[in-house]
Amino acid sequence: MRLRLPRPWRRDLHVLAGAYALDALDDAERDRFERHLRRCQACQNEVRGFA
Repeated sequence: MRLRLPRPWRRDLHVLAGAYALDALDDAERDRFERHLRRCQACQNEVRGFA
């Protein structure tokens, strides 16, 4: 089941780390977050912590 987040939440990609780790983002949100993840060490650490 994919989690569809309200628009205000999707603007701040940092809040998507948990949903990303749970594979709960739709394709567009996942693609956008993965682009962000490549350059954000804080999000990389947070996702790694969820794993």
